Amino acid sequence: MRKVWRQLHREGIAVAARCTLARLMRDLCLESARRGKKVRTTVRDDGHERAADLLQRNFTAQSMASSRSA
Repeated sequence: MRKVWRQLHREGIAVAARCTLARLMRDLCLESARRGKKVRTTVRDDGHERAADLLQRNFTAQSMASSRSA
């Protein structure tokens, strides 16, 4: 986005602010290029059985009021 904004200024096209450019690009369904890719660290294999809960934890709420935090 910053590079597009700078290139427009170099070409003499005045865009007031980068947020204006962001809105225009969003209206035109344009996306700027992103470097790299999102890192995915864990891929679940549905073929394996889940490990047993050795600590026997209970994540259910006692009542509706106790399930909400303040």
